[in-house]
Amino acid sequence: MITPQTNVDDDLCEDDEFLHGEDEVKLGDIPEALWSDAPADVIPSYAPEAWIDELADQVETQRLCSMKVLVRADEYQGDVSGKLTTCFVRDWRLKPYGEQKTLRWMRRSRFVAREFANDKRLDTFSPATGAHTANLLPIHYLWQKQQAMEMENKGDYEVVMGCLDVTDAFLQVEQPNPILVSLQNQPFVILRNLPGQRMGARQWFQHLREHLRDAYDFEFCSEQPCLAKNQHATILIHVDDIMFVGKKSFWENTFLKGMSEKFSVSHSQLNGLGTSVTFLKRKITEMDGW
Repeated sequence: MITPQTNVDDDLCEDDEFLHGEDEVKLGDIPEALWSDAPADVIPSYAPEAWIDELADQVETQRLCSMKVLVRADEYQGDVSGKLTTCFVRDWRLKPYGEQKTLRWMRRSRFVAREFANDKRLDTFSPATGAHTANLLPIHYLWQKQQAMEMENKGDYEVVMGCLDVTDAFLQVEQPNPILVSLQNQPFVILRNLPGQRMGARQWFQHLREHLRDAYDFEFCSEQPCLAKNQHATILIHVDDIMFVGKKSFWENTFLKGMSEKFSVSHSQLNGLGTSVTFLKRKITEMDGW
């Protein structure tokens, strides 16, 4: 019997702290002034005029307002008690342009927190995966595939490996204490976490964990809190990335549908020999034979 195999291609690199997940961020209409005519294979070396960076900041502010991360101060009725130093981080990013989706350099601005790690705090830690933990689910997938192949009616137990990424994960979590800031001489209140906040990773993990537990009955492993399972599947979590191994019907009809309704997500899955998924910059390909 020929058994399916997965091949893991390691190509790990460090993510920029503030621009993690930038490629999955969905942007609306972008003013023409923010696009560069530089070749796509060469990062623009020039610094744009000040008004262009201000325009990029304005586009980011509007995006965050549409997501309810920010709200104008005169529209907020609650208490404002938090304190936070913030800034705009700008750089050139390759983005699809126009109907043809041609890649062009765009001046991109991200509104982020600046919290300095001057004091040691024990309340900022969030569970994370390791190299050995990341190998568990591909092995589990192969075992499930083997079990399915040995069944008389193989259609009764169809399994899948899928990967799901939550876009702007930290922006989904409410600020414990809303914060008043001034952006381009206008007062706004920050209602949700920003990239760069020291508590962001922990609060996001708790938010995601509660949703997975309440919506899908996932139980989390006490030894490795990034692992969870229910009667249909096993998942592995690394910040805003989730690897899924389990019943294909649960993945398509329940988990993927529900997560897409709750969050803005992108996803991929193995669909037979030769297909691939990517998880934490590692390419996993299903192959023929061991």
